[in-house]
Amino acid sequence: MATTKSKKPENNNRAKYGTCIPKGDDLLPGVDTKVLQKMHADMSGRKNVGKEVLILKATIKWREGLGVSEIARQLEVPRSTVRDWLIRLRDRGLDGIHDKPAPNHKPILADVAFIIIGVWLSHSPQAYGFESALWQTSMLRKMILDRLGMDVKPRTIRNTLYRMGLSMRMPREIPNKSASPEERQAFITKTEARIDSLSKGGYTFFYEDEMTMRLAAAATRGWLSRGGRETIRTTFSKRSVKVFGALGRNILHIMPAHSTKSSVFKIFLEALRQKYAKVVFVTDNAKSHNSKLIQDYLELAGGDVILIYLPAYTPQLNPIEIQWRIIKARLAGRYFATEDEMEDSLIRLVESGEVQPVQVTGLPMV
Repeated sequence: MATTKSKKPENNNRAKYGTCIPKGDDLLPGVDTKVLQKMHADMSGRKNVGKEVLILKATIKWREGLGVSEIARQLEVPRSTVRDWLIRLRDRGLDGIHDKPAPNHKPILADVAFIIIGVWLSHSPQAYGFESALWQTSMLRKMILDRLGMDVKPRTIRNTLYRMGLSMRMPREIPNKSASPEERQAFITKTEARIDSLSKGGYTFFYEDEMTMRLAAAATRGWLSRGGRETIRTTFSKRSVKVFGALGRNILHIMPAHSTKSSVFKIFLEALRQKYAKVVFVTDNAKSHNSKLIQDYLELAGGDVILIYLPAYTPQLNPIEIQWRIIKARLAGRYFATEDEMEDSLIRLVESGEVQPVQVTGLPMV
């Protein structure tokens, strides 16, 4: 059986480009073209002026008899954009050159609900039967529906939370066995006094730590063309490079390695001892830092190398952790076929000054 394509209804009232826009001076009646030209000239000389200049220019060209397509070609914008501008001027007059202010969606929850939500948020979600450790919009929406009998939109809940001074963000991770604030403060006070004493003896101070960088590339942010679909190559490899680092005031030393054992740590310490004669390292309590091999080395060094151990699980007291994050982010999108390629790149990154040492204003850094 033959089929025929249905025809569009004859009473299609959809307006074509230009047919619903008044011609010439009928657009913005009572406003002289010279006034528009003066407004355009004044705006062109200002800074931070957006599309208002383009809208005025399109209006002037429309009054001069140019069509929508020609105006769009000269201004390098879509035809639909020019048409929308002209319709806005037709409907709103000169106010059409400005965008309408975004509607202010204020929270509509009553004050009583506002107070009740505040009480809920003062407790952990687990106190109300949830398994999550942090409050989510969907959880609060369920609480409001179950306990207050109100079906509230998620947007309203978010606006209410903003009004209460809350924001959607991630807490900072710290180790489970981290030292207490009192222990950290006692360490800072004691170490500052010790550093003041050692500084008179000509010691150079460093924060020391190690990091591991995997060869597998990972996507990171950077300036790219808008709307692109760029890719990066990766091997998904678990191979990695170990890096020893020592961060001082305006200086960073690194040593790539294939291991973080005590024997390699000793080589790193001795290299800096040869360079600075007397050195003090603030480091963590890793086994490789406190082994018998290292203790024997410190005794053999005769006091020229001193290790000050951070309290247990307190990476927040070591500013070189910030340095590691910067370096990892800078090389995250690079593809490395071998460990040697990554090691060479790390050395060039630091020695060239492409990555600056984190500013250390005091030892230890609070």
